[in-house]
Amino acid sequence: MQFNSVKGGNFTSAAKSLNKSTEAIFDASRTSAPDFTGISKQAMVSRAKERNAATEAKGLVERSQIKADSLIDRTKIKAKSDKDVASAKRPANRMAGVVGALGSIAGGFVMRADKAAEKIEREKRAERELKRDQQYLAILNKPDPVKEDIGPRPVHGGLKPKPDAVEPTTASPSPSPSPSPSPSSPSSSSPSPLTPNNTGSGNMSAQFKKIYDLAVKDGRSKFPEIVAAQAMHETGHLNPDISSVYNSSGGTNPFGQTGDRGYGTMTRDGDPSGWSSFPDLQTAVSDHITLWHDTGNHAENYNAYGSISDGLSKVIPAYSPNSDPANQSAGFTESAYSASVKKILRDNGFDV
Repeated sequence: MQFNSVKGGNFTSAAKSLNKSTEAIFDASRTSAPDFTGISKQAMVSRAKERNAATEAKGLVERSQIKADSLIDRTKIKAKSDKDVASAKRPANRMAGVVGALGSIAGGFVMRADKAAEKIEREKRAERELKRDQQYLAILNKPDPVKEDIGPRPVHGGLKPKPDAVEPTTASPSPSPSPSPSPSSPSSSSPSPLTPNNTGSGNMSAQFKKIYDLAVKDGRSKFPEIVAAQAMHETGHLNPDISSVYNSSGGTNPFGQTGDRGYGTMTRDGDPSGWSSFPDLQTAVSDHITLWHDTGNHAENYNAYGSISDGLSKVIPAYSPNSDPANQSAGFTESAYSASVKKILRDNGFDV
């Protein structure tokens, strides 16, 4: 029996073919097999990078921790320093607060004191103005000259005499008990008697006429009616029932004259110069004329003017000035004084 598929010459070629196939399979498996070497190398590189990254991260963490610890330490040190400084300043701050509080309290007291003083001053000023207005209305509205409100009583000492002025007075004063001559004693240089500018209507009260006649007798006043009117104003028309310098002097100082005029003085509260003493009424009237009417004593006295109004407007600011503390405290004014004198003149028959 013969098999066609089994032939001796074909085994070698089959073996070669098998070998080729096996080699091809091996080559294919080698070619397509994974690159374990490359993978290993890459794994080594990756592990190295991981270690480097971990080391760097650890270093970064450590550095950050160091920085954080350092920052915490600095913060603690600064906080402790601030606390120490605050503790050191605390007494000074408390003292500053106390001083500030005391200053505020003191300032409040000063402000309240100033306001209280201002209030008191306003009230005083209002009282003075009210008193002045009441006096002025009383002067204008009371017809009875004897009971008329006498208004302000000035404090005065006459206009300042010239250094070389001679003070002539009446030709016949009453004898003086004083050992020294009076400034208003008679002298041989006395001028001729003046003729009064205005003799009035003759409708004079007895009190007014008493002083008026003494002024005319002295002979040196152009306006004896002003002499009489001012005496009426100062004494309440020679009223014996009121407290006045005139009554305290025994009826010899009707003008409230101050200082030693050659006959000594009377005590005056708050003024060491005192009230002037005179031996009699005529001497006082003559001394008043010397001080306030005689231009030989002062160029701007009453005799220098041509009318009663002009004379009053120039002399009263010196005779009873608004600046006088006594007038200010009593609320007396130059205008009220002049108004009183003018009313007295009109009541006694003189045109003003």
